Amino acid sequence: MSQDAAIAPAPPGGHSAEELLHSPKEAWRFCACLAFSALVYLALGAALVREAAAVSPAWLAAAAAAAAAVCLMTVIAAAFFATHVRGNGLRVSESQLPHVFAAVRHAAEVLNVRVPEIYVVQFGKRREAVVRLFVRSRILVLSSALVEDCGNGPELDMAIGAELARLRFRHLAWRAALAPAMLLPILYPAWRRATEYTADLCGLYVCRDAEAAMRTLFILAAGGRQGRKVGPVQYAAQVADAGGFWMTLRHLLSVRPALVWRASELMQAVAGPDAAAAPAPQRSVLALLLGCLVPGGAAQIRPVLGGAGGIVALLIIALLVAMVSAAAGWRAATEEQLDAPEFRYRSSVVEQPGAGWGRALPFEREQAGEDGTPARQ
Repeated sequence: MSQDAAIAPAPPGGHSAEELLHSPKEAWRFCACLAFSALVYLALGAALVREAAAVSPAWLAAAAAAAAAVCLMTVIAAAFFATHVRGNGLRVSESQLPHVFAAVRHAAEVLNVRVPEIYVVQFGKRREAVVRLFVRSRILVLSSALVEDCGNGPELDMAIGAELARLRFRHLAWRAALAPAMLLPILYPAWRRATEYTADLCGLYVCRDAEAAMRTLFILAAGGRQGRKVGPVQYAAQVADAGGFWMTLRHLLSVRPALVWRASELMQAVAGPDAAAAPAPQRSVLALLLGCLVPGGAAQIRPVLGGAGGIVALLIIALLVAMVSAAAGWRAATEEQLDAPEFRYRSSVVEQPGAGWGRALPFEREQAGEDGTPARQ
Protein backbone atom coordinates (compact mmCIF):
# COMPACT_ATOMS: atom_id res chain seq x y z
CA MET A 1 0.00 0.00 0.00
CA SER A 2 1.38 3.40 -0.90
CA GLN A 3 1.75 6.15 1.67
CA ASP A 4 -0.32 8.53 -0.47
CA ALA A 5 -3.23 6.10 -0.40
CA ALA A 6 -3.02 5.87 3.36
CA ILE A 7 -3.13 9.62 4.07
CA ALA A 8 -5.40 10.84 1.25
CA PRO A 9 -8.26 12.70 3.00
CA ALA A 10 -10.90 12.48 0.31
CA PRO A 11 -11.63 10.99 -3.08
CA PRO A 12 -10.32 12.93 -6.07
CA GLY A 13 -12.48 15.11 -8.27
CA GLY A 14 -14.79 16.32 -5.49
CA HIS A 15 -17.04 13.26 -5.70
CA SER A 16 -18.69 11.46 -2.83
CA ALA A 17 -17.62 7.94 -1.96
CA GLU A 18 -20.76 6.39 -3.42
CA GLU A 19 -20.32 8.22 -6.73
CA LEU A 20 -16.80 6.88 -7.07
CA LEU A 21 -17.80 3.36 -6.05
CA HIS A 22 -20.51 2.87 -8.65
CA SER A 23 -20.66 3.75 -12.31
CA PRO A 24 -23.88 5.65 -13.13
CA LYS A 25 -24.23 3.52 -16.26
CA GLU A 26 -24.44 0.27 -14.34
CA ALA A 27 -27.65 0.90 -12.38
CA TRP A 28 -30.16 1.24 -15.22
CA ARG A 29 -28.51 -1.49 -17.29
CA PHE A 30 -28.62 -3.82 -14.31
CA CYS A 31 -32.30 -3.02 -13.67
CA ALA A 32 -33.17 -3.68 -17.32
CA CYS A 33 -31.34 -7.03 -17.33
CA LEU A 34 -32.93 -7.97 -14.00
CA ALA A 35 -36.45 -7.12 -15.20
CA PHE A 36 -36.09 -9.16 -18.38
CA SER A 37 -34.52 -12.10 -16.55
CA ALA A 38 -37.30 -12.07 -13.94
CA LEU A 39 -39.92 -12.18 -16.70
CA VAL A 40 -38.16 -15.15 -18.29
CA TYR A 41 -38.00 -17.00 -14.98
CA LEU A 42 -41.68 -16.29 -14.26
CA ALA A 43 -42.72 -17.43 -17.74
CA LEU A 44 -40.71 -20.63 -17.42
CA GLY A 45 -42.12 -21.30 -13.96
CA ALA A 46 -45.69 -20.78 -15.12
CA ALA A 47 -45.14 -23.01 -18.15
CA LEU A 48 -43.63 -25.75 -16.02
CA VAL A 49 -46.57 -25.65 -13.59
CA ARG A 50 -49.08 -25.70 -16.45
CA GLU A 51 -47.40 -28.56 -18.27
CA ALA A 52 -46.37 -30.54 -15.19
CA ALA A 53 -49.24 -33.00 -15.61
CA ALA A 54 -48.29 -33.65 -19.22
CA VAL A 55 -44.64 -34.38 -18.53
CA SER A 56 -43.86 -38.02 -17.98
CA PRO A 57 -41.76 -39.02 -14.94
CA ALA A 58 -39.04 -40.25 -17.29
CA TRP A 59 -38.82 -36.80 -18.88
CA LEU A 60 -38.59 -35.13 -15.49
CA ALA A 61 -35.88 -37.53 -14.38
CA ALA A 62 -33.89 -36.95 -17.58
CA ALA A 63 -34.19 -33.17 -17.24
CA ALA A 64 -33.10 -33.28 -13.60
CA ALA A 65 -30.15 -35.50 -14.47
CA ALA A 66 -29.07 -33.17 -17.29
CA ALA A 67 -29.32 -30.09 -15.06
CA ALA A 68 -27.33 -31.87 -12.35
CA ALA A 69 -24.68 -32.85 -14.90
CA VAL A 70 -24.32 -29.26 -16.12
CA CYS A 71 -23.99 -27.96 -12.56
CA LEU A 72 -21.47 -30.68 -11.79
CA MET A 73 -19.38 -29.65 -14.79
CA THR A 74 -19.36 -26.08 -13.49
CA VAL A 75 -18.22 -27.18 -10.05
CA ILE A 76 -15.50 -29.36 -11.58
CA ALA A 77 -14.25 -26.48 -13.75
CA ALA A 78 -14.12 -24.16 -10.73
CA ALA A 79 -12.35 -26.86 -8.72
CA PHE A 80 -9.74 -27.33 -11.44
CA PHE A 81 -9.09 -23.59 -11.53
CA ALA A 82 -8.80 -23.36 -7.75
CA THR A 83 -6.47 -26.35 -7.51
CA HIS A 84 -4.34 -25.04 -10.38
CA VAL A 85 -3.89 -21.70 -8.64
CA ARG A 86 -3.28 -23.22 -5.23
CA GLY A 87 -0.87 -25.79 -6.63
CA ASN A 88 1.13 -23.57 -8.98
CA GLY A 89 0.82 -20.11 -7.48
CA LEU A 90 2.56 -18.40 -4.59
CA ARG A 91 0.26 -17.74 -1.66
CA VAL A 92 0.52 -14.19 -0.33
CA SER A 93 0.51 -13.54 3.42
CA GLU A 94 1.89 -11.09 5.96
CA SER A 95 5.23 -12.89 5.76
CA GLN A 96 5.13 -13.77 2.04
CA LEU A 97 5.13 -10.72 -0.26
CA PRO A 98 3.96 -8.48 2.59
CA HIS A 99 3.56 -5.37 0.41
CA VAL A 100 1.01 -7.20 -1.77
CA PHE A 101 -0.84 -8.47 1.30
CA ALA A 102 -0.91 -4.96 2.78
CA ALA A 103 -2.33 -3.55 -0.46
CA VAL A 104 -5.07 -6.20 -0.59
CA ARG A 105 -5.95 -5.71 3.07
CA HIS A 106 -6.14 -1.94 2.59
CA ALA A 107 -8.39 -2.30 -0.46
CA ALA A 108 -10.62 -4.77 1.38
CA GLU A 109 -11.00 -2.36 4.30
CA VAL A 110 -11.85 0.56 2.01
CA LEU A 111 -14.41 -1.43 0.01
CA ASN A 112 -15.76 -3.23 3.09
CA VAL A 113 -15.14 -6.77 1.88
CA ARG A 114 -13.47 -9.77 3.48
CA VAL A 115 -9.81 -10.33 2.58
CA PRO A 116 -9.74 -13.19 0.05
CA GLU A 117 -7.11 -15.83 -0.54
CA ILE A 118 -4.31 -14.18 -2.50
CA TYR A 119 -2.04 -15.89 -5.01
CA VAL A 120 0.59 -14.63 -7.42
CA VAL A 121 0.77 -16.79 -10.55
CA GLN A 122 3.01 -16.71 -13.60
CA PHE A 123 0.83 -15.85 -16.62
CA GLY A 124 3.64 -15.18 -19.04
CA LYS A 125 3.66 -11.51 -19.97
CA ARG A 126 -0.02 -11.01 -19.22
CA ARG A 127 -0.79 -8.31 -16.67
CA GLU A 128 -4.00 -9.51 -15.16
CA ALA A 129 -5.89 -9.80 -11.90
CA VAL A 130 -8.94 -12.03 -11.50
CA VAL A 131 -11.31 -12.98 -8.71
CA ARG A 132 -12.99 -16.38 -8.62
CA LEU A 133 -15.46 -18.05 -6.29
CA PHE A 134 -15.17 -21.70 -5.31
CA VAL A 135 -17.70 -23.02 -2.80
CA ARG A 136 -17.11 -20.68 0.16
CA SER A 137 -13.66 -19.53 -0.95
CA ARG A 138 -12.86 -16.21 -2.56
CA ILE A 139 -9.63 -16.31 -4.51
CA LEU A 140 -7.76 -13.28 -5.84
CA VAL A 141 -5.17 -14.16 -8.48
CA LEU A 142 -2.54 -11.61 -9.48
CA SER A 143 -0.20 -12.20 -12.37
CA SER A 144 3.46 -11.85 -11.51
CA ALA A 145 3.91 -9.38 -14.39
CA LEU A 146 1.21 -7.13 -12.93
CA VAL A 147 2.78 -7.17 -9.46
CA GLU A 148 6.25 -6.43 -10.85
CA ASP A 149 5.11 -3.64 -13.18
CA CYS A 150 2.88 -1.89 -10.64
CA GLY A 151 5.54 -2.01 -7.92
CA ASN A 152 4.78 -0.89 -4.38
CA GLY A 153 2.73 2.19 -5.11
CA PRO A 154 -0.78 3.46 -5.83
CA GLU A 155 -0.82 1.64 -9.16
CA LEU A 156 -0.97 -1.66 -7.30
CA ASP A 157 -3.75 -0.26 -5.10
CA MET A 158 -5.69 0.67 -8.23
CA ALA A 159 -5.34 -2.79 -9.79
CA ILE A 160 -6.31 -4.63 -6.61
CA GLY A 161 -9.18 -2.30 -5.76
CA ALA A 162 -10.64 -2.72 -9.23
CA GLU A 163 -10.69 -6.48 -8.83
CA LEU A 164 -12.12 -6.51 -5.31
CA ALA A 165 -15.00 -4.40 -6.60
CA ARG A 166 -16.42 -7.61 -8.07
CA LEU A 167 -16.78 -8.92 -4.53
CA ARG A 168 -18.13 -5.60 -3.24
CA PHE A 169 -21.00 -5.56 -5.75
CA ARG A 170 -21.35 -9.35 -6.23
CA HIS A 171 -20.80 -9.08 -9.97
CA LEU A 172 -19.78 -12.73 -10.28
CA ALA A 173 -23.00 -13.99 -8.70
CA TRP A 174 -25.21 -11.70 -10.76
CA ARG A 175 -23.66 -12.88 -14.03
CA ALA A 176 -25.38 -16.26 -13.72
CA ALA A 177 -28.62 -14.79 -12.37
CA LEU A 178 -28.93 -12.39 -15.31
CA ALA A 179 -28.13 -15.05 -17.91
CA PRO A 180 -31.54 -14.74 -19.68
CA ALA A 181 -30.56 -11.19 -20.61
CA MET A 182 -27.93 -12.70 -22.91
CA LEU A 183 -30.77 -13.31 -25.34
CA LEU A 184 -31.22 -9.57 -25.81
CA PRO A 185 -28.94 -7.63 -28.15
CA ILE A 186 -26.46 -5.14 -26.69
CA LEU A 187 -28.01 -4.96 -23.19
CA TYR A 188 -26.14 -7.74 -21.39
CA PRO A 189 -22.68 -6.80 -22.76
CA ALA A 190 -23.46 -3.17 -21.88
CA TRP A 191 -24.09 -4.15 -18.26
CA ARG A 192 -20.91 -6.22 -18.16
CA ARG A 193 -18.89 -3.28 -19.51
CA ALA A 194 -20.48 -1.02 -16.91
CA THR A 195 -19.24 -3.37 -14.18
CA GLU A 196 -15.73 -2.81 -15.53
CA TYR A 197 -16.23 0.94 -15.23
CA THR A 198 -17.45 0.42 -11.66
CA ALA A 199 -14.33 -1.63 -10.95
CA ASP A 200 -12.10 1.17 -12.23
CA LEU A 201 -13.94 3.69 -10.06
CA CYS A 202 -13.45 1.47 -7.02
CA GLY A 203 -9.76 1.19 -7.85
CA LEU A 204 -9.59 4.97 -8.12
CA TYR A 205 -11.27 5.32 -4.74
CA VAL A 206 -8.83 2.87 -3.17
CA CYS A 207 -5.66 4.46 -4.56
CA ARG A 208 -6.91 8.07 -4.13
CA ASP A 209 -4.68 9.22 -6.98
CA ALA A 210 -6.20 10.03 -10.37
CA GLU A 211 -2.84 10.16 -12.15
CA ALA A 212 -1.81 6.80 -10.68
CA ALA A 213 -5.13 5.30 -11.73
CA MET A 214 -4.56 6.41 -15.31
CA ARG A 215 -0.97 5.22 -15.13
CA THR A 216 -2.24 1.76 -14.18
CA LEU A 217 -4.12 1.63 -17.48
CA PHE A 218 -0.96 2.72 -19.27
CA ILE A 219 0.94 -0.11 -17.56
CA LEU A 220 -1.70 -2.59 -18.71
CA ALA A 221 -1.23 -1.29 -22.25
CA ALA A 222 2.55 -0.97 -22.52
CA GLY A 223 4.16 -2.57 -19.48
CA GLY A 224 5.74 -1.16 -16.35
CA ARG A 225 8.71 0.64 -17.89
CA GLN A 226 7.07 2.08 -21.00
CA GLY A 227 3.70 2.65 -19.35
CA ARG A 228 5.20 5.07 -16.86
CA LYS A 229 6.54 7.17 -19.74
CA VAL A 230 3.13 7.69 -21.37
CA GLY A 231 1.99 11.31 -21.43
CA PRO A 232 -1.63 11.82 -20.31
CA VAL A 233 -2.18 14.56 -22.89
CA GLN A 234 -0.94 12.39 -25.75
CA TYR A 235 -3.05 9.45 -24.60
CA ALA A 236 -6.12 11.69 -24.34
CA ALA A 237 -5.56 12.60 -27.99
CA GLN A 238 -5.32 8.89 -28.83
CA VAL A 239 -8.65 8.28 -27.06
CA ALA A 240 -10.31 11.07 -29.05
CA ASP A 241 -8.98 9.65 -32.33
CA ALA A 242 -10.12 6.09 -31.54
CA GLY A 243 -13.46 4.63 -32.48
CA GLY A 244 -15.10 4.19 -35.84
CA PHE A 245 -17.22 1.37 -37.23
CA TRP A 246 -15.15 -1.70 -36.39
CA MET A 247 -14.05 -0.57 -32.95
CA THR A 248 -17.61 0.43 -32.05
CA LEU A 249 -18.97 -2.90 -33.26
CA ARG A 250 -16.39 -4.84 -31.28
CA HIS A 251 -17.11 -2.66 -28.25
CA LEU A 252 -20.87 -3.28 -28.42
CA LEU A 253 -20.43 -7.05 -28.68
CA SER A 254 -17.72 -7.34 -26.04
CA VAL A 255 -18.24 -7.75 -22.31
CA ARG A 256 -14.88 -6.13 -21.54
CA PRO A 257 -14.22 -2.63 -22.87
CA ALA A 258 -10.94 -1.75 -24.51
CA LEU A 259 -8.50 0.41 -22.59
CA VAL A 260 -9.40 3.56 -24.54
CA TRP A 261 -13.03 3.22 -23.41
CA ARG A 262 -11.98 2.58 -19.82
CA ALA A 263 -9.64 5.55 -19.90
CA SER A 264 -12.41 7.74 -21.30
CA GLU A 265 -14.81 6.74 -18.51
CA LEU A 266 -12.12 7.32 -15.90
CA MET A 267 -11.34 10.76 -17.32
CA GLN A 268 -15.02 11.68 -17.23
CA ALA A 269 -15.30 10.54 -13.61
CA VAL A 270 -12.29 12.61 -12.58
CA ALA A 271 -13.48 15.65 -14.55
CA GLY A 272 -16.74 15.80 -12.58
CA PRO A 273 -18.90 18.70 -13.85
CA ASP A 274 -16.62 19.04 -16.88
CA ALA A 275 -17.14 15.40 -17.91
CA ALA A 276 -18.53 16.47 -21.29
CA ALA A 277 -15.14 17.93 -22.18
CA ALA A 278 -13.34 14.64 -21.51
CA PRO A 279 -12.23 12.81 -24.68
CA ALA A 280 -14.22 9.81 -25.86
CA PRO A 281 -13.87 7.41 -28.80
CA GLN A 282 -16.03 8.10 -31.82
CA ARG A 283 -19.14 5.93 -32.07
CA SER A 284 -20.66 4.52 -35.24
CA VAL A 285 -24.44 4.52 -35.70
CA LEU A 286 -24.19 1.77 -38.32
CA ALA A 287 -22.29 -0.43 -35.88
CA LEU A 288 -25.04 0.18 -33.32
CA LEU A 289 -27.71 -0.93 -35.80
CA LEU A 290 -25.77 -4.08 -36.68
CA GLY A 291 -25.12 -4.79 -33.02
CA CYS A 292 -28.87 -4.87 -32.43
CA LEU A 293 -29.03 -8.02 -34.58
CA VAL A 294 -26.61 -10.04 -32.44
CA PRO A 295 -27.70 -11.68 -29.14
CA GLY A 296 -25.89 -10.33 -26.14
CA GLY A 297 -24.56 -13.76 -25.18
CA ALA A 298 -22.59 -14.16 -28.41
CA ALA A 299 -19.46 -12.79 -26.75
CA GLN A 300 -19.80 -15.38 -23.97
CA ILE A 301 -19.61 -18.43 -26.26
CA ARG A 302 -15.96 -19.17 -25.66
CA PRO A 303 -14.09 -21.63 -23.44
CA VAL A 304 -13.20 -19.40 -20.50
CA LEU A 305 -14.00 -20.00 -16.88
CA GLY A 306 -15.03 -16.41 -16.35
CA GLY A 307 -18.12 -16.86 -18.51
CA ALA A 308 -18.95 -20.36 -17.32
CA GLY A 309 -21.58 -19.25 -14.83
CA GLY A 310 -23.65 -17.45 -17.43
CA ILE A 311 -23.24 -20.19 -20.00
CA VAL A 312 -24.33 -22.86 -17.51
CA ALA A 313 -27.36 -20.82 -16.56
CA LEU A 314 -28.25 -20.48 -20.24
CA LEU A 315 -27.90 -24.24 -20.73
CA ILE A 316 -30.24 -24.91 -17.81
CA ILE A 317 -32.77 -22.41 -19.17
CA ALA A 318 -32.53 -24.01 -22.61
CA LEU A 319 -33.12 -27.39 -20.99
CA LEU A 320 -36.24 -26.09 -19.25
CA VAL A 321 -37.52 -24.55 -22.48
CA ALA A 322 -36.96 -27.84 -24.31
CA MET A 323 -38.82 -29.73 -21.60
CA VAL A 324 -41.77 -27.34 -21.68
CA SER A 325 -41.86 -27.46 -25.49
CA ALA A 326 -41.78 -31.25 -25.48
CA ALA A 327 -44.58 -31.38 -22.93
CA ALA A 328 -46.67 -28.96 -24.95
CA GLY A 329 -46.08 -30.97 -28.12
CA TRP A 330 -46.98 -34.23 -26.37
CA ARG A 331 -50.19 -32.69 -25.05
CA ALA A 332 -51.14 -31.34 -28.47
CA ALA A 333 -50.52 -34.74 -30.08
CA THR A 334 -52.61 -36.46 -27.40
CA GLU A 335 -55.50 -34.03 -27.83
CA GLU A 336 -55.35 -34.50 -31.60
CA GLN A 337 -55.50 -38.26 -31.16
CA LEU A 338 -58.45 -37.97 -28.79
CA ASP A 339 -60.30 -35.79 -31.29
CA ALA A 340 -59.86 -38.35 -34.09
CA PRO A 341 -63.28 -39.64 -35.42
CA GLU A 342 -62.32 -43.31 -35.07
CA PHE A 343 -61.32 -42.84 -31.43
CA ARG A 344 -64.55 -41.00 -30.61
CA TYR A 345 -66.60 -43.71 -32.35
CA ARG A 346 -64.93 -46.52 -30.44
CA SER A 347 -65.27 -44.67 -27.17
CA SER A 348 -69.01 -44.25 -27.71
CA VAL A 349 -69.63 -47.98 -27.99
CA VAL A 350 -71.12 -49.46 -24.82
CA GLU A 351 -71.37 -53.22 -24.66
CA GLN A 352 -74.94 -54.38 -23.94
CA PRO A 353 -75.59 -56.70 -20.97
CA GLY A 354 -75.37 -60.36 -21.87
CA ALA A 355 -73.39 -59.78 -25.02
CA GLY A 356 -70.60 -62.31 -25.44
CA TRP A 357 -67.06 -61.77 -26.62
CA GLY A 358 -67.95 -63.26 -29.96
CA ARG A 359 -70.66 -60.72 -30.71
CA ALA A 360 -69.76 -58.35 -33.52
CA LEU A 361 -69.21 -54.73 -32.52
CA PRO A 362 -70.92 -51.95 -34.48
CA PHE A 363 -67.87 -50.99 -36.51
CA GLU A 364 -67.34 -54.68 -37.37
CA ARG A 365 -70.95 -54.96 -38.59
CA GLU A 366 -70.37 -52.00 -40.88
CA GLN A 367 -67.56 -53.92 -42.54
CA ALA A 368 -69.77 -57.06 -42.98
CA GLY A 369 -71.64 -57.70 -46.18
CA GLU A 370 -75.34 -56.92 -46.73
CA ASP A 371 -76.22 -60.60 -46.25
CA GLY A 372 -74.94 -60.44 -42.68
CA THR A 373 -71.90 -62.57 -43.32
CA PRO A 374 -69.09 -61.61 -40.98
CA ALA A 375 -66.27 -59.50 -42.26
CA ARG A 376 -63.06 -61.21 -43.17
CA GLN A 377 -60.40 -61.01 -40.51
